[in-house]
Amino acid sequence: MWYEYLILFAIVKECYAVITQLNDTEYGRMPALFELDDYDTCLRKFNSLYCLARLDLFADPPNDLIAVINEYSEYTAKHYNHSYIERGVCIATTCKKYINNTNSNILDLNASLEACLNQTIWNNYGLQAKLTHIFYCNKQDDEIKYDWSDWLFGGILAVLVSINIIGSFYDLMLEKYYQDKKGDKYNNENPYILCFSIPRNWESLRSIKLKDYRVEGLKGLNGIRVITSFFIPIAHVMWLIGTGFTDNPQEIEKASESTHYQLIFNGLMIVQIFFVISGFLMVYNLEVLSGNVPVTWSLLPNIFLYRLWRLTPVYFLMILFTATWLRYLGSGPLWKLYVMSVVSDCRQYWWAHIFYINNYFPEDKACAVHTWHLAADMQLFVLGSIMYIATKSKGRSLVITLLLLFSMAAPALHVWFQDLDALVIFKPEFYRSFWNETYRYLHVLGHNNLSCFIIGMVSGYFAYSWQKNRVEVFRHKIWQYLAWCVVPGVVGLILTGSVFYTETRLSLVIRMTYAATHRAILGVITAFVILGLVFKIENVQRHLLEWDGWVVLSKLTYCAFLLHLNMVHILLGARTQLGHVSFFYVVINHLGIVTLSYLAAIPLYLMVEVPFNRLIKTLIQDTMEMNKKKL
Repeated sequence: MWYEYLILFAIVKECYAVITQLNDTEYGRMPALFELDDYDTCLRKFNSLYCLARLDLFADPPNDLIAVINEYSEYTAKHYNHSYIERGVCIATTCKKYINNTNSNILDLNASLEACLNQTIWNNYGLQAKLTHIFYCNKQDDEIKYDWSDWLFGGILAVLVSINIIGSFYDLMLEKYYQDKKGDKYNNENPYILCFSIPRNWESLRSIKLKDYRVEGLKGLNGIRVITSFFIPIAHVMWLIGTGFTDNPQEIEKASESTHYQLIFNGLMIVQIFFVISGFLMVYNLEVLSGNVPVTWSLLPNIFLYRLWRLTPVYFLMILFTATWLRYLGSGPLWKLYVMSVVSDCRQYWWAHIFYINNYFPEDKACAVHTWHLAADMQLFVLGSIMYIATKSKGRSLVITLLLLFSMAAPALHVWFQDLDALVIFKPEFYRSFWNETYRYLHVLGHNNLSCFIIGMVSGYFAYSWQKNRVEVFRHKIWQYLAWCVVPGVVGLILTGSVFYTETRLSLVIRMTYAATHRAILGVITAFVILGLVFKIENVQRHLLEWDGWVVLSKLTYCAFLLHLNMVHILLGARTQLGHVSFFYVVINHLGIVTLSYLAAIPLYLMVEVPFNRLIKTLIQDTMEMNKKKL
């Protein structure tokens, strides 16, 4: 009897086998994941129809090919799900004999399209295909109709341009008529109109002067901000090749085996650098402010208002553009899939973005997904400001310790209760479906990013206190040696994420430990770099980060960050043929998108970000002067 059980065990094991790798010949036996008929040629034909559809593959047993497909697809950490395929089909050419009337009802279209594609799959692969979803069908005369939201964005844009023209003209007239009476000019000018002067804002962009010696010590933060911002878009550029409709998807499935791709996949953690900087600057600036005015609860609304006013105008304009005019910037067989879905989500969830709570709405899958960082940062800023004032007199060390412990426990508990991965694993299906539970329920939530913000706050306290009391902490040579270990240390930390790209999922304890600690480790490294800049631990790297050019680029970073993802969406949606996967393609697109983002950021910075920042500063200054006069 024993051999019968052995045979049964072997059969069961085979049923649940996972194929981790296929040679090119075996891989080529499977139906191509993606195919696109010629879109432009198709729609030139009279009364033609172009449909994008999903088909699920199946076969009557026994069929070795469907078994290979299912077992290969089981390795979800590295492989696409090959049990379903996606096709862009020109009805007039590919399925002409199945569909004689393109105006037939949807049931007839579904049945005819399924019969057509099923026959093609059967003839080529001996498999059957069930049409599970028609994403949409495009016609030659399809047009997007304008609505009130398009006019609203156009009106806001017209007002902004007009105000900037008026402000610039006003400034030029002052320069022309009062160049010999500068005193009179500055006494009689309207500072509110001049906030919208493009020449003045251009000078502000070009200026690298720093007003405070303490700010001079923070100059290197510009370098950190720009360099980090340069690498952020590369993960989004991966969408161009990872989402699908490529002629060699096997390269994406092999990507996790390459070190350079692992640096991209696991490099998502570098966004934590911004949380450290944000926490540091919040505390440092409040400490500086407390030397001039008492920082009490009465000041808290002004602190929040200033931050909201500084970030929201540009952000709101970008969200409104995405929800309206973005849809008119292109067309193609994939435009509705990759662009209109973004537009639709922005129309539905714009309010969540404006209130900086979009990272807690997993239903918002596509609208400005990169701005989860802004929402989390705003949430942490509010929490940090309240904590700063609440612990002004006592209990600060205890509260910081408790918050730090909570910030490390929270991600671990998410992993435990929701059975998540320790970090976002860039599975091919994540790109394809725009959905990953670890991303939505761990990575983007504000409380799970608290550790780096707290570490930044602590470093801000130390920096201000040591500067104020002239404490020399970093005199020993060992700190210089540690400074040179920072870059290798960060790269090494990023590469540790590669251990999770395995056939067998790592244990819960390992996943919880990694989720709890890797952010804090990167936060400590970043805090050390910031303190090293302030106290001049090492000169070579410090001079690199304090290069004057970073000051100008840093001013454009926020606008460039907001703009870059829409460029990715446009490139995705405008594609009319299958793309090709290669690391060179990723690099070229990354450089192009970053360059275009910074160029597009210039007018946005000059006409929106700077004017509104100067406007709130002018209002605050005038309010303070009025209060002084009342006293």
